Formats: sequence, structure tokens, C-alpha cells
Amino acid sequence: VDRRTGLLRAHASFLGRAIEHAADERNGIVELPGIGIEQADRHAGGGRDLGNPPAHGPRAEDADHQIAALRIDHRSLPSGCPERRSEGPVCLMNQGLMRATQPVYYDNALRLPAQSSRPVPRSPMPLDHDVLNPLLDTVRRFVDERLIPNERAVEEAEDVPPDILREMKDLGLFGLTIPRQFGGMDLDMEDEARVIYEIGRTHASYRSAFASTTGIGSQGIVIDGTDEQKQHYLPRMASGELIGAFALTEPDSGSDAAALRTTAKRDGDDYVINGSKRYVTNAPRAGVFTVMARTNPDEKGAAGVSAFLVEAGTPGVGTGKPDRKMGHHGTLTSDVVFEDVRVPKSALIGGRENVGFKTAMKVLDRGRLHIAAAACGAAHRLIDESLRYAVERKQFGRPIADFQLIQAMLADSR
Repeated sequence: VDRRTGLLRAHASFLGRAIEHAADERNGIVELPGIGIEQADRHAGGGRDLGNPPAHGPRAEDADHQIAALRIDHRSLPSGCPERRSEGPVCLMNQGLMRATQPVYYDNALRLPAQSSRPVPRSPMPLDHDVLNPLLDTVRRFVDERLIPNERAVEEAEDVPPDILREMKDLGLFGLTIPRQFGGMDLDMEDEARVIYEIGRTHASYRSAFASTTGIGSQGIVIDGTDEQKQHYLPRMASGELIGAFALTEPDSGSDAAALRTTAKRDGDDYVINGSKRYVTNAPRAGVFTVMARTNPDEKGAAGVSAFLVEAGTPGVGTGKPDRKMGHHGTLTSDVVFEDVRVPKSALIGGRENVGFKTAMKVLDRGRLHIAAAACGAAHRLIDESLRYAVERKQFGRPIADFQLIQAMLADSR
């Protein structure tokens, strides 16, 4: 629930197709009276039915619980909504489990029947336009109304404000590419790029705050992880509870990543990891690292590298001071040091040795397209800013946008 507007955001429920509704002409919002709210206790994890949602304001007893689903009377849906023809309640699922602290309203709400038998896709599938377009509209508004106005605060604090991070989690940005059965949106590459294009129009640190989790921090698990690893990590990553980081680069191996020196030696049922990593994005706030380490010392290239999941609280894991950078001031990067870090064999991604470099390359292939989309979004913003300035700036009694050379420069930029 958006604390400012009282809306249950559409993107939090990407489990079904969009409800096509005729919105209130005054504000574009439709209020859907609830039959009952099912909520998940934050501590016990159980569900309970709390009856009708409050008519006005938050309800005190809801403060420590989160919305899991809201059932609405099909007759309360606006005319033009296909679900109005159904019988009985319609169930709106909230995979993000947002806090129940406001009256419940819906804008472009997404639905899934309470007893759905639709199979969950095993690989990312393109979203229908009636689902993707509301997501893009929401992200675009979020960028324009919340992120861009707070860019100076990010620069001054050299960090993304906590309230912005909370809103990013509520939007589902941490789970863009994580499969739906683990609480994510399961976007394919094209849809992810379109979302990141919008995010790219604002300060790059906003994207970095969540992208290491939705991208390189989680994709190793998504692509090659065991079922147990996926169940253990992905739901918390999708919600933003657990921040993921990717530890590949070392002081002496950058573009020649296969030359890494970090080692993981087998000791009984465990591995002991030693080495250091450099320029690890979100290292100071990460909860789990995807670590590339050499398990076969006889192989000097990529063939002897394995991938491990190492939790930040493991004894022997340490992070350095955040790097001072020329840009990306709100992005935290630092060294990560591993000194006799003991992890169980279950931490080996996929349960297979000496294939970790292949996992890393699969992850980075997608990550490069992600970065390209962000760069295009940034270029879009620069062109918009340039055009705005050209229209406002006057010389010789008229806007400089009237001059042919300025027009040509803007046209060539586009």
C-alpha cells in the first residue's frame, strides 16, 4: 500500500492479467470495496482473515501484518471490467506482501483467481501488453515524481534515502527478473530492458540500489541454482529483504576474469574460501555474495572456477571502506575479503564444481543488455534536458532552439 496515496500498486500483483476498468474521471482511481483481507503475520508467517477493510484510515491491529490477498465482490467492479461477469469474489494477490497501513484502493489492479491452476512458466515469458504497459506507466511516474526530485539528496548523502528504497521494494523492482513462484515478476530480457530504460532516466545510483539483486546477484541462482538454493534465497531477494552482490573482479584480474586467484579448498563436507574481491556493488549492504573461486588449482583458466553463495555474516567475511568515485555517489562499492571462510557444500551453486565461470558469463550476458538499456535511458534524459534548455535559453532576442545549428545538434542526438 502506497503510504502517500493509499493505492495498492498494480505492479505488486503481477500474477495475472490486468483488470480493464473505467476509472473515475476525476482522479483515475477506482475504489473496490473488499469482502475480506487475508493477511500474513510478519513473524509467524501464518494467514488470517480480518474481515472488511477499514473505511477510513489505518487499523491499529494491522500494523504488524501484511496484505496477502484481498477478495472483492465482483459486483463492485466498474462497468467494462471482464471479471464483473463472474460469480462470487475475485481474489487480488499481493506477492510483495505490503503493509496494511492505509485504506485499500486499486489502480490498474492485477488479478489471479483464488483457485488458479495455471502452470508457472519455467522460463521468463513476455508480459501481455495490458500487464506490461501499466507497469511501465507506474515506473515512469515513480521516476518523474519521486526519483528525479530527490537526485540532489542522493548526491549530498552519497546514498539512496531509506524511504525511496522502501518504495522500490513495494514497487517490486527487486524482483523484476525473479520467477513468479518465488515472488518476482519473471520479466524476460526485452521487458526488463524497457523497465530499466525508464529507470535510466534518473540518477544511476537508484538503479544500482536494486539491480545488483534483481540482476547479477540473483541470476546465478535463477539460472544454475539448485531447487533448495532457489527456495532459500529468491523469495527474500524478490521482496528486497535480502540484497545480493556479485564478487568476481579481483585486484589482479579485471577484464581477464578467468585469472582470478581466490581459492575454495574442499575440507570434508565444507569448502574453505580465501581471497579478495574488488569493486563489489552493494557490498556494504549485501546479505549474500555470489563468489567465484578456484576449486581446481591445476586449471589456470576458466575451467577450474566454481560459484558459491556466501552469506555476509559468515565468519571471515569482511568488507572494506566504500570506494570514493567520480560518479555514482549514491552507489556503495567496496572490497570484500574472505579469510578462511568455511561454507557447506550446499553453498556450491548448482552443486557442481568447475562450472562457475560459465555461470558468471551467463549472468553477465544478461547484465550487459541491462546496462545498455540504462545507458539509453540516460541518453534520453540528456536529450530532454538539452531540448528544455534550448527552448528556455534566449540569445539575440529569441530561444536558441530557433537556431538551425542547435536544431541540427538536437536532431543528431536523437
